[in-house]
Amino acid sequence: MHRVVQWGADFAAGRCEDARPLHDAVVGVLFRKTSARTRTALSAGTLRLGGR
Repeated sequence: MHRVVQWGADFAAGRCEDARPLHDAVVGVLFRKTSARTRTALSAGTLRLGGR
């Protein structure tokens, strides 16, 4: 858990070696209920990390 938190802090500070860990990855999400806010946040995060 500590490693995940440290990676997140390094990424946010711009000190991450691999700034695009999802480069060219296709990410799919399945929701049981409609959630525009969650879908939008996950889409933005995926794009920021290099996914599609």
